[in-house]
Amino acid sequence: MVSSFRKDELSRGLCNLLTEAYLKVKDLGYDEIVTEFDKVECTLTPHIQEYPDLVLETKRRIAEMKFLLLSEKGLSFEVIQGLHKDVRDLGYLNIDSEDTPETIFCRHCLNHKKYPLAIEVATALKKSVLSELDSSRDSKEAYAYKAIARCNRIISLAKEHL
Repeated sequence: MVSSFRKDELSRGLCNLLTEAYLKVKDLGYDEIVTEFDKVECTLTPHIQEYPDLVLETKRRIAEMKFLLLSEKGLSFEVIQGLHKDVRDLGYLNIDSEDTPETIFCRHCLNHKKYPLAIEVATALKKSVLSELDSSRDSKEAYAYKAIARCNRIISLAKEHL
């Protein structure tokens, strides 16, 4: 299907649909959250097929929203790990979009006493942040240092329990 909307209009529509879905299900359970975000993806996908980058952005944002919402629901470690993998497999646009889900997953690892995995994920995130920092010395520098500090705290906490 060829869309009659411009790409920027479709991107704004994605943001609006995601916000509406979030507000609708934020206090609900796993099934409702997954169903609602799957519905958003099915609704939007036919209209954005001509923009592969927007299709990927849609999948990425939906996976991230599911992960962020469901990581607070007390689900099993394996479920959260699977949701984290879904986000990670779609890739990250930049260090900002990588930092939040990776840090949340690290904390989830700590809460479930998966200390070696917390160290592994936090170390990889720290490496990404340092790489980003090396490649661009701009306004992201302060953010990068905060992300590195968070990674160091996670690694230290995990090592205390090993």
